[in-house]
Amino acid sequence: MTERKEANEIKACCATFYQSDIVRLLLGDVFHPGGLELTGYLGRSSD
Repeated sequence: MTERKEANEIKACCATFYQSDIVRLLLGDVFHPGGLELTGYLGRSSD
């Protein structure tokens, strides 16, 4: 298996996991530390 194919399979597995109902129930719509506030800050500071 090539590294690229393996990386794509890992990404697909993670995406499937995060789309599951149980993960959304446990984490809500924000999956990363810092939440929407950090995301907004990073978006504004990238200009």
